[in-house]
Amino acid sequence: MKNCKIPTTEQCFELLKKYHVPVHIIGHCEVVAGLGLFLARCLKEKGLPVNPVLVHRAGLVHDIARVCDFKEIDGSKLR
Repeated sequence: MKNCKIPTTEQCFELLKKYHVPVHIIGHCEVVAGLGLFLARCLKEKGLPVNPVLVHRAGLVHDIARVCDFKEIDGSKLR
């Protein structure tokens, strides 16, 4: 995971918008991301090897597939 490119917060919101995630789901994702960031920072302070930025961004997009428009996803690139 050290070479993993983590999207910016702005990129996460662009993805949520691109896949038509409803505003109430985006709000939920923001809460999850904030809580995840808080917990990751606490764990990092205790010496655990955690990446708070990665946890935050994952929280922002964790429900994107729940409501995304699959017609806009090119499945040929997933193989």
